[in-house]
Amino acid sequence: MSGPDVLAVWGPRVAEWAAPHETVLAAQLAHAYAEGGDARRALFRTGGHAPGGIGGELSTVLPEVLDALAHAADVLKALLSSQEFANTVATTALLVSLRGGRSTRGEQQAGDAVAPEEVLRAALRLRERLLAHGVAPDLADDLAARLTTELLDSRDPAGAVAFLDALAAREEPAARVPGRWSAGAVARLFRRHRG
Repeated sequence: MSGPDVLAVWGPRVAEWAAPHETVLAAQLAHAYAEGGDARRALFRTGGHAPGGIGGELSTVLPEVLDALAHAADVLKALLSSQEFANTVATTALLVSLRGGRSTRGEQQAGDAVAPEEVLRAALRLRERLLAHGVAPDLADDLAARLTTELLDSRDPAGAVAFLDALAAREEPAARVPGRWSAGAVARLFRRHRG
């Protein structure tokens, strides 16, 4: 699968796991992130009010998720390439590990199940990057656990690796987290999608 094709397939797949309400623009967002440079920076620019909107920013998380995936790509790709970890992680066990053993919102304890250290390292790397973007801690925990689990449970680990490679093929993720992305960037992508 070539770079553009893998972005068009995996961008919406990742959005389904992390932000289902953002799937309509997921392929375009994945392409913009992978393009790097101004296209990527535009996703994280802080903007004013949305034109014609009720006021305030649109609530989105997919650019932050893509950046977290690119940031953790080396760890995730190592896991995806390892047969030992394929199809082994339960989301509840990973959430319990991320939260240091405490369960919230009535989740059942996963008994003595603890995510293998390498899997936990990947999830923590995702979580740290999401937190650096300002994602709420509980949401960052949930997203990191869900993304790690879904990637490792994928029936297409080679496609997942190709997607992670494509995200950073032109430009590595910034060492520092860029600012929040603007409603203007969403509006431009939406117009392109509809037009």
